[in-house]
Amino acid sequence: FFSRRIGLTPDRRPVPILGGAKVTGRVGGLDVGVLNVQTDSYVLPGTSTEVDGSNYTVFRAKRNVLARSNVGLFASNRQSSSGDYNRVFGADANFTIFRNTDIQGFVGRSMTPGREGNDFVGRVKYNWFSDLYEVFVEHLYIGPEFQHDVGFLRRSDIQRTDMTAVWEPRPDRFNIRNFVFRGQLVYLTDTSQSLLSREQIFATTTRFETDDVFRFSINNTFDRVLAPFEVSPGVTVPAGDYNFTDTWAEGEGGGKRPLLGKVRIGTAGFYGGERRYVRFTPAWRPSPYLSFETSYEINDVELPQGAF
Repeated sequence: FFSRRIGLTPDRRPVPILGGAKVTGRVGGLDVGVLNVQTDSYVLPGTSTEVDGSNYTVFRAKRNVLARSNVGLFASNRQSSSGDYNRVFGADANFTIFRNTDIQGFVGRSMTPGREGNDFVGRVKYNWFSDLYEVFVEHLYIGPEFQHDVGFLRRSDIQRTDMTAVWEPRPDRFNIRNFVFRGQLVYLTDTSQSLLSREQIFATTTRFETDDVFRFSINNTFDRVLAPFEVSPGVTVPAGDYNFTDTWAEGEGGGKRPLLGKVRIGTAGFYGGERRYVRFTPAWRPSPYLSFETSYEINDVELPQGAF
């Protein structure tokens, strides 16, 4: 649920709100939240097109089960005065077992006039962790016809699988507090199993007893661009399949120094060309209770279609 979807058009223009109410609390062993908002009709700027007002209702109920787990229900409804609507219903569960295992998941469905077909959504995640290791596997499914007018949906018609393994040894020498080695595979297809993108990531972190940190990462990416897009004024990336690798190193000063910060230097392939970049993040901590930080990044990109 993304409350900012109420009272704004898709291009972020304000919509008049007549009124609304929200009730939250606990009843019958359930955590409950209910929201209802009525928007007014309005005319699209620069046109004579009138958009009908809508009533938005959101309902959430959650119940704790076992020692550290919960199950819940969710429903939302947008109903316009002209009869158009979008309804979403779902259920979710979060289970923590054996002190070091999390299992999470949800399933839902939307109902929208004119969008018939596969309108289901679901996610399942398994996470096992200890003081030295962590492993998690996650799978997300969003049907091509799923729509959520009060949700936050980046992309539909996808299946996304994320597998990650982490190892955190502590050598107890060379003034090193710990290492973190992380391997990750992110595999994205559409619901017909056609590959859209793939990321293979290997990253290391070395943290010293002084709280200084050194990081290094190699990220191999495959990206299928389905439609041309303008990456910079006058420079357009054509549709097609692209493979490239991003390699960067970063140093971060820590501890109680008044002046500290991070510097990252990287080089990467980039949609048939090359990208080189530097990021500076200086920080000033005049006292334990106050700090200032700023960031600056510059990218130098060369593509067959142009440089910027």
